[in-house]
Amino acid sequence: MYKNLKNCLMIIIFCFVCSVGTAFADIEEVGYTTKTYDVDVEIAENYVFHFTETIAVDFQQERHGIYRYITKDASSYEIKNIQVEDHKYNVNDKETCVIEIGDEDVLVKGAQTYSFSYDIVGFKDRDSQSDVLYLDVLPTDWETPINDVNIVVHFPKKIEQDNFNLLVGQYGANGETEKCEYNFSNDGLTLEIKANGLPQGTGITISAE
Repeated sequence: MYKNLKNCLMIIIFCFVCSVGTAFADIEEVGYTTKTYDVDVEIAENYVFHFTETIAVDFQQERHGIYRYITKDASSYEIKNIQVEDHKYNVNDKETCVIEIGDEDVLVKGAQTYSFSYDIVGFKDRDSQSDVLYLDVLPTDWETPINDVNIVVHFPKKIEQDNFNLLVGQYGANGETEKCEYNFSNDGLTLEIKANGLPQGTGITISAE
């Protein structure tokens, strides 16, 4: 399933889901809280990872919207098929792919929900001796604590739980699992992860062979 993906995916875990922030705002004045951060990931055998993210925030100060930053690496993967539901958006696709969600002519306050999707399309590499998945499913640079995290990952074939690991923590940390609970479906094709009260900067990583 993951043959030839070792190098590509180890780059993705550290690079592609980098950060999210408020659009058009001073980062030192965040001005909002994050109620829920939901992620759904469809993993295909052709090196395509389809992400759908739904983020519910509550703006205490007027803001135009949010930014979603995705670091690019043209030698390892491409970012394709970006779509945003029910909001105006702009994609700044230069050194970093930035999805600017919100209307620059409209300020919002209070509860807002943002839902968007994108594909990470990995390239085949020359390492055919490993069959490894190493993937960031929640970015480490989110600006605020997150009240509730719900993540669902769909695999193209059964995952052996003896070879599965889940890491929770800030970038560079060894990780821990006590802030999370996770469950596999009976057929081993679907993984559900739930977390509550994650501190700012806490990401979630999965690995499997």
